[in-house]
Amino acid sequence: MVKAPAKPASVVGDVVRKTLNLPKTDFPMRANATVREPQLHARTVTELYATQEKERKGVAKTFYLHDGPPFANGSLHTALLLSCRYKLQRGYYVHYVPGWDCHGLPIEIKALEKLKQPRDKDLMRWGILADWSGDKGTRYLTMDPEYEVKQYDVFKQMVKDGLIVQGYKPVYWSPSSGTALAESELEYQDDHISSSAYVRFPVKHSPTVLHQEHVKVVATVWGKDLTGGVFRHPLNGQDSIVLLGDHVTTDAGTGIVHTAPAHGQEDYFAWMAHHAQHHTDNSMTCLVDEKGCYTAEAGADLAGLFVQTHGTEKVLEQLTASNALVSVSNYTHRFPYDWRTKKPILLRATKQWFAKLDSLHALGHELPCLAEANGACERIFYDKDTMEPLLNDVTIAHVQKVMLENGGTDAWWSQPVSTLLAPEYDPAQYVKGTDTLDVWFDSGSSWNAVLPKGVQADIYLEGSDQHRGWFQSSLLTSLAVQRKAPYKNVITHGFILDERGQKMSKSLGNVLVPHDIIEGQPKKKIPPYGVDTLRYWVASTDYTSQVGIGPNTMIKISDHVRKVRNTARFLLANLNDFDPRIDSVAYSDMTSLDQYMLHLLHDLQAEITDGYETFAFNKVQQAIAHFIATDLSAFYMEACKDRLYCEAPADPFRRSAQTVHIRLHRLAQFTNAMVNDVPGSVFLEGWFEPK
Repeated sequence: MVKAPAKPASVVGDVVRKTLNLPKTDFPMRANATVREPQLHARTVTELYATQEKERKGVAKTFYLHDGPPFANGSLHTALLLSCRYKLQRGYYVHYVPGWDCHGLPIEIKALEKLKQPRDKDLMRWGILADWSGDKGTRYLTMDPEYEVKQYDVFKQMVKDGLIVQGYKPVYWSPSSGTALAESELEYQDDHISSSAYVRFPVKHSPTVLHQEHVKVVATVWGKDLTGGVFRHPLNGQDSIVLLGDHVTTDAGTGIVHTAPAHGQEDYFAWMAHHAQHHTDNSMTCLVDEKGCYTAEAGADLAGLFVQTHGTEKVLEQLTASNALVSVSNYTHRFPYDWRTKKPILLRATKQWFAKLDSLHALGHELPCLAEANGACERIFYDKDTMEPLLNDVTIAHVQKVMLENGGTDAWWSQPVSTLLAPEYDPAQYVKGTDTLDVWFDSGSSWNAVLPKGVQADIYLEGSDQHRGWFQSSLLTSLAVQRKAPYKNVITHGFILDERGQKMSKSLGNVLVPHDIIEGQPKKKIPPYGVDTLRYWVASTDYTSQVGIGPNTMIKISDHVRKVRNTARFLLANLNDFDPRIDSVAYSDMTSLDQYMLHLLHDLQAEITDGYETFAFNKVQQAIAHFIATDLSAFYMEACKDRLYCEAPADPFRRSAQTVHIRLHRLAQFTNAMVNDVPGSVFLEGWFEPK
């Protein structure tokens, strides 16, 4: 018997393979993110947004997201990477209008350092769900005339309601910037050094106990018993009155402090309370100019000296010469600095316009972050003779009209009074004011530019440094006009640190920006990971606190994303001959294993739904990652391979597994490009809720 020659192994393999239902898919194994993601942008953003505009606008319930406008030349909020696609899956129409803050000294200073353009392309590259056509109404800039006019609608209503008042009181003043500062614009340094002096004030009229000749305790009196006593100023000889101040404590020093109502908030209130009680003149003199130097009224020896340096030295010299200085020493303490120039500020009384919010406190008690706010207000006319201000809704409305016709707020400087002033008034009798509307009013009234009238945003999104900044200014302006907050929920995120927990700075060379991760940064040995990987990292973090990122972090995140991609590829490859409309198997006809898998998927869906609804995106990511690694890859996919590969293509056992697979491939929640690399849009199919 002649033995037939053995067939080559490759031939045998081909024969065997033809008997199997081997996985088949066009879904690529490698992401090739820097090439593929831009190609998919139309599907992941443009077409998706256009479809929801066509099918849901005015029909479906709307979800409103508003984030704090970043500087036009500054960094963007990576928290935006977690866009509203979940709400899109739940059937909502998503309303998000991107915008940029184009006003204020921070932008001017940065612009002088390096000119940049608004960051539309960055947000587009990130896959942020918005209308990027550039058509009117698809974005806002705080310098656009339309935005500025709407901003003055808010201001006009506050004027009409009597909430804008003029006053003379101490404010935080930055000599280095030459401007008043809001409290949110202060940075505190713990190593500031000041001079502390004990000074003799000769007594003119006081309780008898203070006339004792010997330096010893002869009696104890309450501070209130000294109120109204008169001392002589040690330098100019003027009478100085003893005031009672709750801010003065006895746990340090003498319990008696020098009071300067033009240069301290507590001093000011104590001064005003005293004169209100006695119905006396409460006028005060500010002896410090806008540069932080003593004025001529302080005396020839002090005029022109900077109060925090040579001015302090000269005052101590004068006190020594008059035998009034008991002792002096330096001490280190916490002190406010200008957040822009990083130089110390001072308090000085100036005549300014303020937002008076006392009447809104009753409402404010029901809302977070309510506090007194101040800001200089522009577009005010003054009488040439009396300098009395002219400010009402008629004058503001006319200025708004002129602004729209003449390119925005610059019209105030380019147009004459005869054009700017309402025709009811004589332009020859008035001059233009030079005050400027506070920049926090700019961004704080953005709700009036991007949200429909009376509508509250579902989410306001910003960094934790904006609790007393944008969140508060938005709350105050909306509260003043609408009598309610502009938002239903506030999401605040922490800041990004390096992998060692250090603040990023150019001097340390540890600055990492989204572009470095998306497009790669060879100098830092960072490959191009693409947006999906960056988005997945954002989703994995607890954004409520500071988060670290660096090359090693991204290596780990990239491995996680690769596992998601491989899992998705396996599922899709085994669905190449499956049509859910025809081939799906009813739950009652499924195998016990497939029914159990749907049970696990049901529990998972409940968990991630709760995470989304509470904005705990990291819990969503962790739940999905654990499910993929444990229940899916290590268990179910292995258990299904024999059925998928060996049963007849239309066998009910095989179709049962495929019916589960078609639901599982939608778990790639945070990888928009990966999901949209598959035909059809998961985000418009609805939120899968397995029964």
